[in-house]
Amino acid sequence: MRGKPSHQVAFVAAWGLRLLLARWMGEGLPFISFLPMLFVLAWWGGLWPTLYATLLSVLVLDYAILEPTGSFSISHPEYRVGLGVFAAI
Repeated sequence: MRGKPSHQVAFVAAWGLRLLLARWMGEGLPFISFLPMLFVLAWWGGLWPTLYATLLSVLVLDYAILEPTGSFSISHPEYRVGLGVFAAI
């Protein structure tokens, strides 16, 4: 993967877009920028960059976006299911 950092660029772009969208849309759509990023990355980057970006996305979603932030616990049951479906996709 040397010379082809597609997963890092895609991941940072999705996180940045998510932070921008949260200002207008609130916290109700936590996966809105990460799902399309993974689909595009799967098409363009292949399997391993997509798996790496999925792992990074799950960790960031769990720790920094889903409530309570700053913790790896998830308070809303629908977000637990959503994160599981997100990782499985």
